[in-house]
Amino acid sequence: MAVGDFNGDGNFDIVAASGFGVSALLGSGDGTLQAPLAYPLNFETFNIAVGDFNEDGKPDAAVTSFYLDEVEILLGNGEGSFETGASYPASGASTALAMAVADFNRDGHPDLAITTRNSVDVYLGNGDGTFGPGVNVAAGVSALFLAVGDFNNDGWPDLAVANQGDSSVSILTNTTAAPKP
Repeated sequence: MAVGDFNGDGNFDIVAASGFGVSALLGSGDGTLQAPLAYPLNFETFNIAVGDFNEDGKPDAAVTSFYLDEVEILLGNGEGSFETGASYPASGASTALAMAVADFNRDGHPDLAITTRNSVDVYLGNGDGTFGPGVNVAAGVSALFLAVGDFNNDGWPDLAVANQGDSSVSILTNTTAAPKP
């Protein structure tokens, strides 16, 4: 699940990867949610992340598929539903699992990081809902979860990756960055 204001009413909403689609549960502002709005997809969804990928002021979603080894970009229309954007393959025959959104190259556009079994793919956003080719960075065995933070205190976002296969955490420092201004 992920949180955003998907219908522009100022209330928090939830979007969830659910079976063969995405469901948006719009918040009422009183702690309750409205009935889910289903957005069907042609693949079984696994994980979801939110960012304004086309920079139109409306939250969009990125959805991974455990079986298709790709990430699908869904562009929010500001009413709680989405239209299909571009799809991007995970590196090699890896499975796309967890995701995080940050501006890794600090160009003002949201980027995506996706765990893909033993590595992380980083896709740099173009600001129009599309991304450049994924750059693959090695992590530990069975990279499963990830989090964004500035772990070396240089002012640039880095990644922490939880590796299930060897019970470790990999810190991937951002090497695309110039020295802190």
